Amino acid sequence: MITPAAEQARKLVGYQTAINGAACYRDDSLGIVADITMHFPHETMRDLAVAIGIDQNRYVTRDASVSENSEAPTIFEFTKQAVLPAGRPVFDMTRWSLVTPPLPVKLVWYAEAIGHLDGNNFRGTYSSRMLAEPVGIPVTVRHWLFMRGSFAVELRTT
Repeated sequence: MITPAAEQARKLVGYQTAINGAACYRDDSLGIVADITMHFPHETMRDLAVAIGIDQNRYVTRDASVSENSEAPTIFEFTKQAVLPAGRPVFDMTRWSLVTPPLPVKLVWYAEAIGHLDGNNFRGTYSSRMLAEPVGIPVTVRHWLFMRGSFAVELRTT
């Protein structure tokens, strides 16, 4: 028997997203930085992401260089916190529909991109986990969203 949670998760199988823009550079205090602007496949997701600042993501590695060896990849990490305002419609990816939270919801997001250079591409695997919990009440409900997959990013110099 397929549980409702498994059915909701099944809807995300094959989910793809894209990067609208990116810049990669060396920062003396941070290491190698990749600033990524995410693409969102649904207008409500995009509008909210822009409003709360989760469309712009900074991935950082302390490695001295980006690996060209798939057996010893470079790990770029990203963390961010944001608050979804109460009463604002949110596109729930697990239900594939709009929901309106009655309370503010705190989001804590951690992601990593593990990869290596392959010609003009940086390719590898991606994983993320996001915790969503209501603000202003004792925490009794926590919602986790885990995602993973593979990626390839074509690199261009300007």
